[in-house]
Amino acid sequence: MDVVYHPDLPVDRDLLRGLLKATVERLREYFGHDVKGGSIVEADPNELARAARSRARSSGIVLVGIPSWDDGAYASVKRVLPDSQCFTERVLENESTLRYAATALATGIHCKLAGQPFAVKTRSSVRNAIIAGVDVSRAAEGGGTVEGRGCCSCFAVDEEGTIRHHLTFTTTIGERGETSAKTAEAVLQDLEALTEDVDADPVIYLRDGRIPDPELEALQDASEDLNLIPIEVIKSHPTVHTSTGKPWLEMTYFRVNRRTVLLYPRHEYPRATGGAKPGTRRPILLQRKDGGELDKDLIQLISDLTASNWATPAGATSRLPAPVLYADRAARLARYGVTVSPREELARRPWPV
Repeated sequence: MDVVYHPDLPVDRDLLRGLLKATVERLREYFGHDVKGGSIVEADPNELARAARSRARSSGIVLVGIPSWDDGAYASVKRVLPDSQCFTERVLENESTLRYAATALATGIHCKLAGQPFAVKTRSSVRNAIIAGVDVSRAAEGGGTVEGRGCCSCFAVDEEGTIRHHLTFTTTIGERGETSAKTAEAVLQDLEALTEDVDADPVIYLRDGRIPDPELEALQDASEDLNLIPIEVIKSHPTVHTSTGKPWLEMTYFRVNRRTVLLYPRHEYPRATGGAKPGTRRPILLQRKDGGELDKDLIQLISDLTASNWATPAGATSRLPAPVLYADRAARLARYGVTVSPREELARRPWPV
């Protein structure tokens, strides 16, 4: 495994060597990869993507160091190598952050090369279901028309209740005026083929943000062929509650009405006491949009999906269910021009990790 880095990356080469060594150790010890440390190469900013691709072809795995302020360099690398593992100077402030970064980078590399590192078993009674997280990317160019991409991350629950990543992809959905209805049409076209492969019923459609009316109408039309459950996931709900701390893995939620709940992080702890401001929690708002009840089984499944956030291997709090989180990350990458078709092999791995 090689490291290619931008010349403006404000990092000491000794720290880069330490990061390479620690990441290789974790790939070997935690994930069983037969990998060895390689070269550390500084690349011209205009040649960074080409150098990364060349090193990836020769060594199979490459870490790419990019300054946190250089979005252009990051975009150029990701367009060429969507499965590349990038890092910034923020992960290399000291030995402590280096150790955590090595674990996170090794996990990301494993997800991109081999798939999910572990599976989660739901405590709900939902079985043989597809959970599709959906987001939309809009990239403005010159203040004019915008080409949108639907971004979807699908997870499946098998007959034993095991949750596994199935597919994460992007699909073109047209210009801004067409985006809302075509989001559902484009994503559901792929989901219909997917449900035939895995015999899924129901299909739970977790939309990042509010579902526009044209998109909801398209979903209602599709529900005639699919047992479709559309649910809005609002990430930034302003509600703040005093926290007393809850046991690890306990699901906590507040029911607003029969189809709306506030879901709290499962392993969140209060801030230090004694200050003027109490410990706080940021819930996510879940709202079922087909008129049905958002029952405890569905809430439990969505809560369990937060444990499939493999980007936080040290157990840091994840507020979002994994399908929504990865769809959101795919949408951010799509704004840089990164596309992954549902028919590509990479789509079967959680590449946005």
